[in-house]
Amino acid sequence: MKLSLYSISSSSSGNCYAVSSGETSILSDCGISLKKITSGLSELGVGSLGALLISHAHSDHIKCADAVMKKFGVPLYITKDALKESGLSFSGEVNIITPEVPFSVGNIKVTPFSVSHDASTVAFTFEAESDKASLITDTGVMTDGMLSHLKGSSSVIIEANHDVSLLMSGSYPYFLKARIKGERGHLSNDDCAKACLSLLNDGTTSFMLAHLSSQNNTPETAFGTVDAVLSRSGKKYTLKTALKNAPCAL
Repeated sequence: MKLSLYSISSSSSGNCYAVSSGETSILSDCGISLKKITSGLSELGVGSLGALLISHAHSDHIKCADAVMKKFGVPLYITKDALKESGLSFSGEVNIITPEVPFSVGNIKVTPFSVSHDASTVAFTFEAESDKASLITDTGVMTDGMLSHLKGSSSVIIEANHDVSLLMSGSYPYFLKARIKGERGHLSNDDCAKACLSLLNDGTTSFMLAHLSSQNNTPETAFGTVDAVLSRSGKKYTLKTALKNAPCAL
């Protein structure tokens, strides 16, 4: 059984992703409008949703959660810390999840694990029968522990937030530049490329670059940086870039 990964919208201003086994579909994060989510799911052909996952409480990942729960009649899965940090209340079913503790939605096994960000944040791995896929954004570093969770995935959505030279030469104040490039900020193109090469050597064959900054990156820069590293391996792979206004399937 092949797991499919989708980006409905991906940027520093709003993120929404999905995973589907064909039998079960799950939405992960909802920092865009309900209208955009609905139209994106339809365009991508994603079936009826079984759950909404939230990685963390920043508004570009959670702001439409209650509307999604009401529209699709799905339960919410969120960590205790992220729920507290959100300051939000929800009208539907809320399930508290714990890093490193797997749970199931339909026929998909979901495992959340902690990443390094300036909010309580988790990434996710998904398993269904013999396939595994992963989604990881909003981390300032990629540790060996994080890579060990991703290992074995056939496909991965992974953050390529910024080009360091564009960030440092840009107009952002220094404190914001330091936050973005710090260990609890966002993953650079270069660090993303290193992680992707490690995963490619472990058998991952499909990559989608996500959460690109509109100020400190471009799709061409992110793709070119990662592709240059992966191409030297001599291995076959699929590489795509998730965009703000163009839903994409992996």
